[in-house]
Amino acid sequence: METVAKFVSRTPKGMGLANTAILASLLDRPLMRGILRPIEVADILDNAHRQLSADSDNAPVAVAMDIVSKLRTTYQNIEQISHSLT
Repeated sequence: METVAKFVSRTPKGMGLANTAILASLLDRPLMRGILRPIEVADILDNAHRQLSADSDNAPVAVAMDIVSKLRTTYQNIEQISHSLT
């Protein structure tokens, strides 16, 4: 098993991409199992966006906020589509 120390030397961009992929997977799993609705996932992302907003003047945080915002919009759109199908 790999230790955490082996990942410390990785680039911030690579770690960020990995974290985004993991986040999307973690949010999709309960969604696909019907545990969470898309709007609930959007609410989780809205909370993350609010937490980041305290440091929005920091350029990397602003980028992170944009990514979270786009993910939130995706799940909001999925909710709207699922409502229109019912």
